[in-house]
Amino acid sequence: MMFVVLAENDMSPEHVARRKALMDAHKEYLLKNLARIPTAGPLRESLEAETIGGMWLVKAENKAEVEALLREDPFFPTRKDCKILHWAKALPEMATI
Repeated sequence: MMFVVLAENDMSPEHVARRKALMDAHKEYLLKNLARIPTAGPLRESLEAETIGGMWLVKAENKAEVEALLREDPFFPTRKDCKILHWAKALPEMATI
């Protein structure tokens, strides 16, 4: 199954600084889990704005597996909220990335 994770950052100065310090560990975590998280990236109001969250596309057997991936991410303690949504392509011809 495919899932989309929409993560909202805690924007307190403490957590913004903590995410910056954890960025390399977060990227390493994503690379280590590339087979299950084939694409991910930051969300911003504009290109110049601070990152307010992130989006992952996740291949998993169930929602519990996605929740476990989230909890193991170094960024998890700095998140305000994470939504896990089931996802499927609108048309079979569309690319999954």
